[in-house]
Amino acid sequence: MFAHREPHYQGKSLGTWLDVLAFDRRTTNTKEETLQAQEAIKAMGAASIPFLLRAIEGQQSGFRLEMFVYRHPYVQRWSSIRSFLTWQEKRRMESERRAGSAERAFRVLGPTAKEAVPELLKIIRKPNIFTSFRVQRAIIAIGKDAFPDLLRALDNPGYSNQATIVEMMGELKGVGTNAIPAVPKLVRYVESGQIDLSRNAARTLGRLGVSPELAVPALMRALESKDTLLVRTAAEALGNFGPAAESAVPMLAAALQNSDGFVQEASAQALGKIGRNPSVGVPPLITLLKQKQHTRFAAEALGGFGGSASEAVPELTAALNDPDHMVRAAAEKALARIGSNQPSDIATQTTR
Repeated sequence: MFAHREPHYQGKSLGTWLDVLAFDRRTTNTKEETLQAQEAIKAMGAASIPFLLRAIEGQQSGFRLEMFVYRHPYVQRWSSIRSFLTWQEKRRMESERRAGSAERAFRVLGPTAKEAVPELLKIIRKPNIFTSFRVQRAIIAIGKDAFPDLLRALDNPGYSNQATIVEMMGELKGVGTNAIPAVPKLVRYVESGQIDLSRNAARTLGRLGVSPELAVPALMRALESKDTLLVRTAAEALGNFGPAAESAVPMLAAALQNSDGFVQEASAQALGKIGRNPSVGVPPLITLLKQKQHTRFAAEALGGFGGSASEAVPELTAALNDPDHMVRAAAEKALARIGSNQPSDIATQTTR
């Protein structure tokens, strides 16, 4: 599958080019040096993948034990052992440095490295948290071509970190309708009762934005959860479905009364993005304006209803005099979308 000889470009090895991409070189490299290293990585392409895989994994050393032994008073008398352990630590630090460069190389390669995804997923199963974060970013950089492998990983009982895989799914751009097969699984995860998995699944459903007939009911049920962060995430996700989430308007309107301010904000924003069922969605948003609660988000949401929110014009007009310039700007935009004939000079004066 992969080549075994380290590739070269312009007479320099892959390792030499990776050194240019190291984190500690960011402030010393010239722009031309960085661009040249990125060009080299692209030119070596798939031939660099096996070496990048080994580099990004880094060393899984017994570092804690080494440092304990190093600091032990009896061992401190043995200069040869201390020197050996110092050498080991230098190796570990260099390994971490090279791993960071490999991650940046995967970002440069992007979709060209899609064949590496199965191997990257094997690495991510290992317990080193820093390695896991690096691999996640590498997979996300590969993009939508990584989605099929992530979906297959969810069916693999060897993967216990489903929450991480689901989170990565939501970070991939441009997946489109190719994400439809994942929706039934994500719906089950939302209702799994596992905190991180449920939250990540709700967020990913909203980011993928497909199969609303399955996703929207599941997210509506999540609005009833006792987990405040899941409720907030579900509200945000429903907003991403736009008018397709019209059935959620009554529950989102009720969520405006939630005691958590972040839930109120997310629900208001979702109502504005959906922009349907104004008889249910508009009145509680007007109430928020009157109560001076989350005024900016309420104003923005009312603008999402367009002319159907005309009853909010008096409160939005009053908000043009709010001391917060962001509230004034939101009210002005909302009035423009509603179609109110507010004098432009008044709006200009109040937003200064």
